Amino acid sequence: MQFALNELADRLVVPADLISVHRDDPARSRSRRYQSIRYGAFLLTYGPFERFFNRLIELHGGPSQGLSLTTDKLRSTFEQRLAVPNLTNSWKARVRVAPGTHSRDMRWRWIYLNGSALRDYLLDARRLRNLLAHGADPSDAENSSMTLYVRRAGGGHSVTLMWAEGFLQAAQDLASITARRLAGDDIALPDWPQPVRSGVSARLPEAPYQ
Repeated sequence: MQFALNELADRLVVPADLISVHRDDPARSRSRRYQSIRYGAFLLTYGPFERFFNRLIELHGGPSQGLSLTTDKLRSTFEQRLAVPNLTNSWKARVRVAPGTHSRDMRWRWIYLNGSALRDYLLDARRLRNLLAHGADPSDAENSSMTLYVRRAGGGHSVTLMWAEGFLQAAQDLASITARRLAGDDIALPDWPQPVRSGVSARLPEAPYQ
């Protein structure tokens, strides 16, 4: 367990750095090529996060790949392989959400997601990963969780840097909760990498696993 946690923390340094690079110079970050960093930050979070759960199954004698990042699949697999029932039922994560359904102003607020809302959020992330991996248009991403930005011009949804930042945080929260569920509260959580933050971004709510 400790190995899998530390491995994930190491892998998440790069996406955290990418978000920080994007924010280093506000004028430069408006350039189209810097806006593309959001997709890299998301993909470099998604892969290691999914790998974390596959690694846990592997360490308990199961296959090292093939486990998708959905709450239903994770819950059933961990019950079957590790005899851990209802793994995802207690999950709760901090994410950033687009103005609208979850926020009454025009800022990307931090909120907690759990239950069916978190299930939909992870499904949206999985579908977005598949779009990017197969060269499809990311604006076609689904928005079942109502956390993505709805584009006014041209339709579709926009994956922003703030959304990618929220996904990075959600990965850390859910990995921490899972580790404590499997190994107990005394397990040493990593010093999770964090991007440069200010304003609303810096108003991170309390960790859901404290």
